Amino acid sequence: MALQGRHADADRAFSKAHNLFLDGLGADGPTWAYWVDGIQFAWFEAKVRTAQGNHGRSADIFADALAHSPKYRVRGLYSRTTYLFESLVAVGAWRQAETLVSHLEPYIREVGSGRTATILAGALGAVDAAKVPPTLRDGAVHLRGLLDGAL
Repeated sequence: MALQGRHADADRAFSKAHNLFLDGLGADGPTWAYWVDGIQFAWFEAKVRTAQGNHGRSADIFADALAHSPKYRVRGLYSRTTYLFESLVAVGAWRQAETLVSHLEPYIREVGSGRTATILAGALGAVDAAKVPPTLRDGAVHLRGLLDGAL
């Protein structure tokens, strides 16, 4: 709904889903839902806010989810760091985005996620198109080279 521009509907649906999530899985809940935890649910909310164009709010949510992510879940860290980077680039928070470059580098080398790599490539393209500090531009060029080598 958020991607369709139906923001009020998306907010209502998300609120309902959040309440159901807070109620817990229950005995008759789907067994596949075991992986939906508070961090994952925060990611869902941040994606809704991103689709609504509220990149500042999504960056805050992604940052909080990333801070609470288990360090052993490397794939999730790569994904959450990439989404945070994308949101920071969207709001022009160049210095904050720059701090993530060094965090993203090892994930590109270690995690083979085409979806995350595609999202990161899009964010790097936005960096290329913007007037950013030279250190962020250099970091983006470096990450793009790593992505090109990984794909």
